[in-house]
Amino acid sequence: MAEESKTTSIIDDLPESQEADPTAKDLAFVTASWGRVIVGSKSYAYDVRISPGRGVEEWNWRECGTHHDPGITVRALAEDDGLRSSSSLYILSTGFHSVLRATRECRDRLTARGIPYLVLDTKSAVEEYNKCLVQGKHVALLLHCRC
Repeated sequence: MAEESKTTSIIDDLPESQEADPTAKDLAFVTASWGRVIVGSKSYAYDVRISPGRGVEEWNWRECGTHHDPGITVRALAEDDGLRSSSSLYILSTGFHSVLRATRECRDRLTARGIPYLVLDTKSAVEEYNKCLVQGKHVALLLHCRC
């Protein structure tokens, strides 16, 4: 089975603008480099999970069964308020070299719940996340800051 491309999108009808989530104002722009993520003025030496409902937290993806192969699991999503909040977009980061994957089950779960998503390399994921914040969109992000 061929692996998905570096950038995958199903955001065909994502609204251009919408009322921002009140908790989203507390979220800040993200920058990332190998092994380091900065959200606002706080630095993280690990991967992070960001959602309007929970804010920012370190994300140990191995605890939810995520590994390079098979990839981001449904358990990673099930732990995130982004699925229960009014997120209009869910961004899954695959690392700087797109080594981490998103499992078919993970992508199917998002589709079944009607949640538009992007599967992007880390640089593109950060750019898209920051763009969504500027546009006032609800956005959740699982960010892998290495391979």
